[in-house]
Amino acid sequence: MRRPLFVVVALALLASACTPPSATVGGIRVAEGDVEQLLDGDWGSPDVVVEGAPMRALETTRLQAVEGNLWLLEGAEATIEDGVVTLARGNAVIDGQRLSVAVDDVIVEGVGAFRVDAGVAPRVAVYAGSAEVRRPGEGYRLTPFRQISLLSRRFDGLDEPLTYDDEDPLDQLLLSKAINFDQEVARYSTRLTELYGTELRPASFYSSFVEVADEEVEVLTAAAPTRDESGAVGPPAEALIGLFIARALSDGDLESLQAAANRVAALRREGARWGLVAMALDLVEVTFGATIDQAVAARAVAVAAPAPAPVAGPAAVPPVTSGPPTAPGDPVANPPAPPAPPEPPPEIPTPGGNSLLPAPVETLLEEVLDIVPAVTDLLLN
Repeated sequence: MRRPLFVVVALALLASACTPPSATVGGIRVAEGDVEQLLDGDWGSPDVVVEGAPMRALETTRLQAVEGNLWLLEGAEATIEDGVVTLARGNAVIDGQRLSVAVDDVIVEGVGAFRVDAGVAPRVAVYAGSAEVRRPGEGYRLTPFRQISLLSRRFDGLDEPLTYDDEDPLDQLLLSKAINFDQEVARYSTRLTELYGTELRPASFYSSFVEVADEEVEVLTAAAPTRDESGAVGPPAEALIGLFIARALSDGDLESLQAAANRVAALRREGARWGLVAMALDLVEVTFGATIDQAVAARAVAVAAPAPAPVAGPAAVPPVTSGPPTAPGDPVANPPAPPAPPEPPPEIPTPGGNSLLPAPVETLLEEVLDIVPAVTDLLLN
């Protein structure tokens, strides 16, 4: 009767003996990467981290504890004990609910994923969830995609949009969507700048986009980053991208479009990159790209199409103008006047009509004719 129980116990012990140290339940395990720990005066690479002993990351390393995951970037130095990571140097990221980080006199606790950088520019940044930043006499709660400098004399109201590095391995891991979106926007921004330049443009320029409604032009000009005294705004790439992102975020009505445009503009004024705007406002990348492509293509077609020829009514009188058409294929809006009619032929004189002789000759002839009868009578008599 005891044999089945003996077999079960034996199998359990065998399984326990075959379990590698890195999978030991209850310890701090090296899940990825490589760290060294100072034990008994010598640096070594353990599979299971000993709490309280100094450690340093030889490469970006993920440690797995009961309280959550701890990433140490290459070169980071820290100790971990009782759920508290004391960061002496470098950068650490926490993903969990029960791990906290101490750096100098600051304690950071959070739910989700947050980052703590030590050194000459210490900061706390939140990737997801939230983090409570405390030091003697002060505390501040950080929300997603925000950061705060630990050099500030006070925390309240001094947070800013999270900054990130495209080459940083943890930013690549946790902000891949933002980095990819930045690259996509950079391509569209370059294309728009090549097409429309960087100078500020009036509202009529933006309304020339078939895809931009009149009410959207008002939203664009209100949220554009730069405006001059004449009301021109831009640069065109920045203004158009801001509008199209706001449209992709809106529910299709003017009120939600205005609200989205205001949120986008506020983040950009604070220095947020487009990728962070996309993640913070939960933008779908494919929607944004399709909007840009459609708007640019529609405007190109509209600008290239010739204007329709005017329709003249029965009593229409064409205006007088001169000069050739503006481009081959354009209609001639003002045709030239028809040629003048030919001069009428000279009038043939008729008897009793007006004489064609000059006036002195005609008078002399009349006088001669008057004396002819008198001369005839004198000769006959």
